[in-house]
Amino acid sequence: RAAPPRSRMNLRALLPAFAQHLVARGAAPRTHAAYERTVVAFLEIVGGRDATRPDVEAFVARPRRDGRARGASTKRAELIALRAFFAFAVREGAAVDLTDSLAVKRERRPDPPVVMPVEVAPLFEAGARSGAPARNLAVLGLFHVLGLRVHELVALDVSQLDIVAGVLRRVHGKGGTVTDFPAPPTLAALLSYW
Repeated sequence: RAAPPRSRMNLRALLPAFAQHLVARGAAPRTHAAYERTVVAFLEIVGGRDATRPDVEAFVARPRRDGRARGASTKRAELIALRAFFAFAVREGAAVDLTDSLAVKRERRPDPPVVMPVEVAPLFEAGARSGAPARNLAVLGLFHVLGLRVHELVALDVSQLDIVAGVLRRVHGKGGTVTDFPAPPTLAALLSYW
C-alpha cells in the first residue's frame, strides 16, 4: 500500500536527489533544467500544504502570465516532468503518484495550407534562370512534389532514384524512418535532367 502524500517540505527536500536521479538516467541538461523548473513552480503554487491531484490538474491547466491559454505541448511537457518527479517520490516513499492516468488532450493541428501551382510557378521560373538550373529545379521539385525536409534532401544519393519504376527509394526521414516515395513523371523528368 502506498504511503500517503507528505508535506511540500518533504517533496522539496527530494529535489537534490531527483536532480541526481535525472543525471544518472542520462537526462540532457535542458531536460534536467526544464524538469527542475517545472517541479519548483508546482511546489511554489502548492505552498505549505500537501499536494493533491486537483493541484496537479490546475497547475497543468493554468494560463500563461498574460492570461492566454498555454499550448498543449507545454502542458504535456510539464505533465511529463511532474510524472517523473512523482514516480521518483513514490520510489523514495515520500508521496503517492498524483499524475497517474492524467493526460493532456492533443489539440488537432490545422491542415497546412495547400500551395497552388500559380504560387510556386515564380520559384520554378527563378530556378530555371539561375546559374545551376537543372540542380535548382530538381531541388524545388523534391521539396514541392514530395514535401521532403531539408535534412532528407541533403542526405539523398543519385542511386536512390529508380526512374524506370518511378520511385525514390530509402529516404531517411524524421525519427529514423526510412520511406520509399513515388516519383511522378514530372519529378522524374526534372531529376533525370539534372
